[in-house]
Amino acid sequence: MTVLFGTVEYFQNEILNFLKRNRIAKVSKEQVVDIYSTLKHELLNDFVCTEKVQIECLQNLMIANNRFLEENSEIFSKEVS
Repeated sequence: MTVLFGTVEYFQNEILNFLKRNRIAKVSKEQVVDIYSTLKHELLNDFVCTEKVQIECLQNLMIANNRFLEENSEIFSKEVS
């Protein structure tokens, strides 16, 4: 299956790939926020596109980040305990 650049699925894969590349087995909420910030920075500063595409990518990145946090919420709630 091909995942198109800029889609929610693309950014979900990017988050997972970042964790794998950096061999992060036990992920924290702060690490997810850092990954989100890194990807957002790349979109805003390194990716050349129209403003419309940039806004759509940023929205999809936010959705992907929120989904990742929701899907792993039980892991993050254990951090606080």
